[in-house]
Amino acid sequence: MRKDKLKIYLAIFFILFISIFVSLFDFYVSDQAKVLFLGVIISVFSVFVIVYRFKKFGISDPVFIFNFFFLFYNGLVLINFSYYIIFGSFKIDLIPAVFSSDTLVKASLLVFFSYISFLLGVWFSEIPVISKHKRNLNLFVESDNINYKFLIFWSVIYYAIGILMFFYSYSGISGFLNSLSLSRLTRFAILASESSLPYSGFVFTSLALLFYVSFKNKSGSIIILSFVFLLFWAILLLLQGDRRFLIYSILIIVVIWGMIYGDEMVKKFSFGRIILLFILALIGYVGFSFFEKVRFLIPIIITKFWTWSESIAWIKSHISIDWFMPARSEFGAPYFSLLYFVQNKADLLLGSSYLFAIPYLLPRSLYPGVKPPFLADAFSIRIHDEFFSSLSVIKGWGYSPVAEAYQNFGVIGPFLVFFLFGFFITKLSMLKEKGFWGKLFFALIIPELLNFNRMCFAPVFQEAIFILLPAVILYLIFEMLPKEGKNE
Repeated sequence: MRKDKLKIYLAIFFILFISIFVSLFDFYVSDQAKVLFLGVIISVFSVFVIVYRFKKFGISDPVFIFNFFFLFYNGLVLINFSYYIIFGSFKIDLIPAVFSSDTLVKASLLVFFSYISFLLGVWFSEIPVISKHKRNLNLFVESDNINYKFLIFWSVIYYAIGILMFFYSYSGISGFLNSLSLSRLTRFAILASESSLPYSGFVFTSLALLFYVSFKNKSGSIIILSFVFLLFWAILLLLQGDRRFLIYSILIIVVIWGMIYGDEMVKKFSFGRIILLFILALIGYVGFSFFEKVRFLIPIIITKFWTWSESIAWIKSHISIDWFMPARSEFGAPYFSLLYFVQNKADLLLGSSYLFAIPYLLPRSLYPGVKPPFLADAFSIRIHDEFFSSLSVIKGWGYSPVAEAYQNFGVIGPFLVFFLFGFFITKLSMLKEKGFWGKLFFALIIPELLNFNRMCFAPVFQEAIFILLPAVILYLIFEMLPKEGKNE
């Protein structure tokens, strides 16, 4: 145990040492080299933390999961961005604006110190004095012996509710199948203007329940039903070009597996098996990056504007290595907000964007006055008016959490916000010790660790609440059951 703590202390010390090194040599290194150096340092330490947490805590560890996505959205993106610095300017096709290379360096330093702060928050939360009372949380009955028939029954009910809500959400645009003839941006713009139903929470809860029973009971029929539900849901998502909810579903299932027996299994993995997992993750990344570039073909093929052979011919003539570069994909898009506000100073929000997350939960009909857009939407509107005013559809860019922290509290903001974030997501693991219901809530909240890397706080908080709500309702139903009907 002492050796493990020593490794953490040494890692933090080395990161602090590197930060001092970067500041000392600020005037003696080119901007391109600075960005590359920072990207490499973030990536190396992300990989170090990923492997360390994976081996020590397993695949369901929230710090491991957050670091995995932080690596792609920050470290690898910065390495790639350094290639596009030419003659003191940074320009890439993904982003419509041109920024000075100095702006990219400042943004990179903000991300770098955010990561240091995150690791400090993780370390602080694991200090024995801070964490010794962690078992005093008694929100749920600490039992995994939940009646499987109850879980399977409500899994089927929730799945049916979620899928029906999903199809009903498309009734305003002539149904789901007809909506596929529209471009993805147009379809989602119309859906966003309508009152959407929280179908995702019901489907995610259903999948979590069913796969929990599958991993615990290992019944062949339940396993088949689980994958049938997942496959049908995946087809619906891919047809509309939605990769995010599919990744959410996979994350929830993997975390459920990890908590039941997977964590103990992967802790014993050799270094070679860990490398194999990285290769599999890389293959998944390549597949999703490819899908991002070709999903616009779905409505074109459905409307028969192009045939399959014409679509394949287009792919063959346009595919390039750029399709798979992090900086030219959605991993690089959230950086736009950080670069924009580093170069274009604005008044500090002083925490208002975080506090706004609570009233933002109210629907438009109940919100007093006009419901303002959250930061990411306001930024998309601003960029549309500035660069794409001729287009009828507003393109989303995501939002860097570092940019939000910087907008709220200035340079010190990323340090404060990421320290708190590191502290609280480490504490999130306490839920895993609270029996079935703690595990269920933990699994459903995990996808927001991905979302936090690419979006501002208010929609992340809103989505987390809406995803958890069906599970809360189910818990209340469970509590009303007679004692003999609750357990196996």
